Amino acid sequence: MNIYEYQAKRLFKQFGLPLLKGAVCYTPEEAVTVAEKIGGSEWVLKAQILSSERTKGYFKGLPDKKNGIRFVHSLEEVRQEAAHMLGQTLVTPQTGTLGQEVTRLYVEQYCEEKVSLYLSVFIDFKEEKAFFGVCNAGGSQFEQRLSLNPSLMKKYELDLTKPYDGLYKEAIAADFGLSDPKQTEQVGHVLDSLYALFTHYDAFKVEINPLTLTKQNRLVALDGRISVDPDALNRHKDLAELMEQAENPQAKKAQANDFRYIKLEGNIGCIVNGSGMVMETLDILDICGGRASTILDIGTGAGKNKVATAFRTLLSEPDVEGIFVNIFGGSTRCDLAAQGLVSACREISIGMPLVVRMDGTNAHSGRRILEQSGLPFIIEETLENAAKHIVRAVEEIM
Repeated sequence: MNIYEYQAKRLFKQFGLPLLKGAVCYTPEEAVTVAEKIGGSEWVLKAQILSSERTKGYFKGLPDKKNGIRFVHSLEEVRQEAAHMLGQTLVTPQTGTLGQEVTRLYVEQYCEEKVSLYLSVFIDFKEEKAFFGVCNAGGSQFEQRLSLNPSLMKKYELDLTKPYDGLYKEAIAADFGLSDPKQTEQVGHVLDSLYALFTHYDAFKVEINPLTLTKQNRLVALDGRISVDPDALNRHKDLAELMEQAENPQAKKAQANDFRYIKLEGNIGCIVNGSGMVMETLDILDICGGRASTILDIGTGAGKNKVATAFRTLLSEPDVEGIFVNIFGGSTRCDLAAQGLVSACREISIGMPLVVRMDGTNAHSGRRILEQSGLPFIIEETLENAAKHIVRAVEEIM
């Protein structure tokens, strides 16, 4: 589950991460007020949506094709650009063609960048370990470059059973090309704060991109994202409140129907039943070279109506290019899950690869229901074969 940039920065501030002056606004008039309080003569307006790559986006229906980050040089320009952005739909590579409505902006102090860096702390589900992720070239193209060349990001392993002791400060500063002792100390402070935030909130990932060295030789977090385990929200009421404010309509729909909605950054939509199956599915996709876009955990004991609702929800996700259903029959019987899938697919055109793996209670009956439905289910008996099939099918589309 993710939160907006401005919400992430509130948490960054609480944990002492260095930031520029900025605040959220909901109207053009509020944007001008924030800019006045910040001071100066240059500002940045940032559309707040639950997606990265805003500089690669465009506003649907607007002829100028400007993206979701605007640099402005007067208070009147702040007002005009805010009016153009608020209430419009921003389309990015991650949102798909449906885009997301911009209901709020983050107005931030402008700074001249000397160096643009990337820094994160994250759980690697494949290795079942935590790492710092480091690259000396961050910014809007980072994710695309990383997907083409994973070796761009250097990883430093962390022991989550122990407090972080500053071990990697000098090495990471050197990776960034920063040799001045004062800059090294800044890197150490950022690492300490990032790790503290990550562990405090039981996060999957906390990312600063870019971490910028300004022309005044100050490190600042220009943009940030936080992804957390939904199961941890009951331990962090403040974070749960932020999530509720940030939740998209799909997440609210999932909650209303008593299943878990986990938004990630890949292109494979997944339906599973139970927390253990969530981790198993993430791991096997990662091993096979795929990435999940959205995971819907329907929980144990789900009947056919719940499965059908989850499936309809997944099909409406704009970035899903293939669907992987991984059901282990226990209190959720495989034959009932199969009936739910068939019911949903008869109502909605699939239009993408759909791989199903069923095991456990009534798995044979469930597979037979799918086979006899006449619908284009791709049925695999083993988890590995199913994951390989959906990854291969999605790659062929691309």
